[in-house]
Amino acid sequence: YIKDSEIISALFGKVIITNNELQNKPTINVISKINTIDMVPRIGDTVICQITRIQINQVFCDILFLGDYELKSPAKAVIRKEDVREFEKDKVILSDTFIPGDLLKAVILSLGDSKYLYL
Repeated sequence: YIKDSEIISALFGKVIITNNELQNKPTINVISKINTIDMVPRIGDTVICQITRIQINQVFCDILFLGDYELKSPAKAVIRKEDVREFEKDKVILSDTFIPGDLLKAVILSLGDSKYLYL
């Protein structure tokens, strides 16, 4: 995208500029240095996810990384209030613990239902 007349990339990686003879304009490509995969997470896998939405009893997030690999498309996940910690589960206040945009490391506890994995 363009910001203040500069081209900004949403990807991190090697920049390759080629001349597009059909449009008479250069083409800019960014090759990610991070390995991307199209893989299904399993119970016990460690993931990096980003919080997207918070409710009273659960937090919704997108899984971005599975182990050391970036997922091609984020997987949807839920963190239930009772799964945040092992002690004093009834005292957890999710809105005080998480905010949308937070990145966190978690473990997949269950494959959940057809929409969400449980972390």
